[in-house]
Amino acid sequence: MISTLCAALVLTCIPQGEGPSGPGAGPGPAGQPGEAEKPKSSTPRPIYSEKLEIARAKSLNNWYDESEHWALKGIVITSYGEFWHAVGSEALVDALGSKQPELNAFALETLLATDKDHLRSVMTPELLTVLTKKGLSYKHDYMHAKVVSVLERGMPQVNADEPGDYKRWWRDNKRTFVTPKWILPDPPDGLPKAASSSSFLKRALDLNAAGMEMAIVIDTTGSMQTTIDASAIALTEITEIMEGITPNLKVGLTEYKDYQEFGLGGQILVKMTNKIDKVRKRLGALVANGGGDFPEAAYGALQVALSEKMDWQRAANKVVVLISDAPCHPKNQEKMIELAKSANESPFGADASDIIDVDEGDGRSKSKRGVRPFIISAIGVGPTGVAQPTRDSLRPLSEAGGGAYAEVHTESSGSSQKVATMIVKHVLSLAFGSRWKDQMDKFMTIYMEYREEGCLTKK
Repeated sequence: MISTLCAALVLTCIPQGEGPSGPGAGPGPAGQPGEAEKPKSSTPRPIYSEKLEIARAKSLNNWYDESEHWALKGIVITSYGEFWHAVGSEALVDALGSKQPELNAFALETLLATDKDHLRSVMTPELLTVLTKKGLSYKHDYMHAKVVSVLERGMPQVNADEPGDYKRWWRDNKRTFVTPKWILPDPPDGLPKAASSSSFLKRALDLNAAGMEMAIVIDTTGSMQTTIDASAIALTEITEIMEGITPNLKVGLTEYKDYQEFGLGGQILVKMTNKIDKVRKRLGALVANGGGDFPEAAYGALQVALSEKMDWQRAANKVVVLISDAPCHPKNQEKMIELAKSANESPFGADASDIIDVDEGDGRSKSKRGVRPFIISAIGVGPTGVAQPTRDSLRPLSEAGGGAYAEVHTESSGSSQKVATMIVKHVLSLAFGSRWKDQMDKFMTIYMEYREEGCLTKK
């Protein structure tokens, strides 16, 4: 099923130029016999047509329907891009009419992210009905204003002075209204973003099918108590969202200090488990102490977290998130980078032919014998900023591990709840990996924005 969707989402490419090669081998561009043929270009030319855009929109509708949780449905509709076929409005109609405010939010932002001129050609009668009937009745003023903004952009001919004018206009004109003809946008404007969005959705579907295992590797030295407490608060929300994307979610926990403690400096507190509340309780009970000098045993902690003792599964998506306010010991920095690189490029020493990549169309055929890479990301922590040595240590770690780097400022952010909110956003973005961080950042920004405005069930 997933491979079928992935095939529909990929932008098919063929080489420019056709026919036999070599000078004088056949008709030239003007059809003159014997005229030398222009050399072929090595750059692939994307096949881009309304037919393919219809197929892509139908695939997105299907996956929206088959997704059971709002988080995966939200990823599907945020994958539309600036230019999408009007067929895709089917999923947006359902999302806007849903009782789940999260779906309302993602649908509204998808419409607002649509190219302004293109938006008019996707405003179907069904979409206009749900916007004017359900959308303009949203209880939250913030969401109501978003609906009005969509209508202003998509229906400029109404010249409304107040929101009620849209309702009246639609009541008077819906019998004769015809959606403007959908016109294929000129490439390359829509192509790169469409390809990127498709890749993001494929990543989410791979997480959904193969599951995800996430190790939290946290520095528990004396200066980390605020971050530890906030991480325990954040884990509940992280779990709620990630389980909507990947029902088969497991989490493990490793703490570390310096080399005079825990042998290598780190110890496994909880092996990979689907009993996430067990991890949360253990994390919440940690007390920050010790540490000695500024650098800590990040290299030793990573060794412990990547070991077989953590009970990693070869075919699962594997994520490590290291959280610290201190750098690795300088003498071990390069070894830590090499360890992260090896875990990402050859997990468990696997041969390249056994590694499953999310962009492989037949990746599912190798899921039983293959292995997915580790993605190693890091969060640098500091009161009002992150110390430069910490940043210089953790950022290269993330780059080598195929992950991404983020920062949390514990005092600037305010309360533990606000620090937890930042950790939630970063951990979820980092879990997808650097290739999809921008798209996941966008997803999380929408979610956090509407939640902070009091529009969602969580406040």
